[in-house]
Amino acid sequence: MLCLPTLSPPLPRRSELTKCLLAVFSQFGPVRQVVSGKAHKLRGQAWVVFQSMEAAVEAKALMEGFPLYEKPLVRGPRSHVSAG
Repeated sequence: MLCLPTLSPPLPRRSELTKCLLAVFSQFGPVRQVVSGKAHKLRGQAWVVFQSMEAAVEAKALMEGFPLYEKPLVRGPRSHVSAG
């Protein structure tokens, strides 16, 4: 699972954001699920769940600094990979 804590508001509708993240991250391997925060505390955060940990690690490494909605998609210690 790859955590993306820095998505920039204002964001598009959740369905559009999910499609966009799926399109961007599916190049690294099969994606099980894309989850974006609904609650006020979780706005601007998303999680991409890959089938393999290797795909998540590769995605984090290669997407470092990739601009999505005018903000770097994956950056720094707050974005992390975990076996989810």
